[in-house]
Amino acid sequence: GGDMVQSVNAAITTWKSNCVRIPLNQDFWFGYSNGSSASSTTQNTGYRDRYRTNIDNVIDAASEKNVYVELDLHWSGSGAWGSSVSAKQQNMPDDHSTDFWQDVATRYKNNPAVLFNLYNEPKDDSWTIWKNGGQSGSGFHTPGHQSLVNTLRATGANNVIIVGGLAWAYDMSGVKANALNDPSGNGIAYEAHIYDNKGPGAPNIWNNNVTVAVNAGFCVVIGEFGPKNDGTQDNSGCTPFESDLINWIDGANTANYPYSALGWSFNTDAVPRMIADWKFNPTSCHGAQIKSWLASVNPMNIATAQPRGRAPAVVPRAAVLFDVSGKKIKRCGTPGAIGLINGVYLYSQGTTVHRVLMCR
Repeated sequence: GGDMVQSVNAAITTWKSNCVRIPLNQDFWFGYSNGSSASSTTQNTGYRDRYRTNIDNVIDAASEKNVYVELDLHWSGSGAWGSSVSAKQQNMPDDHSTDFWQDVATRYKNNPAVLFNLYNEPKDDSWTIWKNGGQSGSGFHTPGHQSLVNTLRATGANNVIIVGGLAWAYDMSGVKANALNDPSGNGIAYEAHIYDNKGPGAPNIWNNNVTVAVNAGFCVVIGEFGPKNDGTQDNSGCTPFESDLINWIDGANTANYPYSALGWSFNTDAVPRMIADWKFNPTSCHGAQIKSWLASVNPMNIATAQPRGRAPAVVPRAAVLFDVSGKKIKRCGTPGAIGLINGVYLYSQGTTVHRVLMCR
């Protein structure tokens, strides 16, 4: 529909979101693209650089407004470069997803605005394959989510990692027995996607498939939710499903757990649609309810929502300034040091990197 930064700004300023989820394509990240919407078996470094700059710009725009960005590996491949678009969404990430996360994590490591979602919607494989890898039902080898965690942490990136469950990132029932190990980072959250085609019996079915992991002591976020996307009712639904689910997200579940949740989709074509046009007006059913829900939430942000074990984000005079990739630029406090560097100010306190809202 146009400029991604424009969409991100509208999602934050008009829709009051404090986190945006950006789907990424691993072929495009490495330049295996035709420069538009299709993959290519031939690498083009110009397309690669343009794609990466677009993602940098999105992160900058969100960072300027003090909100999180979840980078989601949405389109992987079938084991070969140039296969992601034709293959669509696979059961599991492929071996090139290891290259993807090594590169993405290196670029954005320790930027507290950036969250890493390892794979959009794992499905149709066992929990053993999900965790440890092996031959996926999609017909290629998958490294497994634990290997991707290890790869990402080996870059020195401590960013929070997000991992989808099985059944198109809906089934959390196996998380307790297959929890991923993260000895060196800032932790792992598990992500569920909830639509009304997942089965009847709400809210019990949501509790049995999702809250089960919360009751087992794990952090769970809702990365996508919406009514069925069959094209009816403005590509979403004026149904009790939406209001019932929002109440459940807000804490009416067996754990009394207020979920962090992201509505889907901020697009005029992909369904269920939250926007009716590229002026970002909400659709009458799905969009209107999500916009109202976001406006009612008291948002937390990077400056106040430090993960457990971190010091409050109080800016010291000797703060160190980093760019969006985590590279040190200069120290705060020198004349002319105040300014926007790649859209984000960060400072270090011991081994922890925080956002700087003001350099003094």
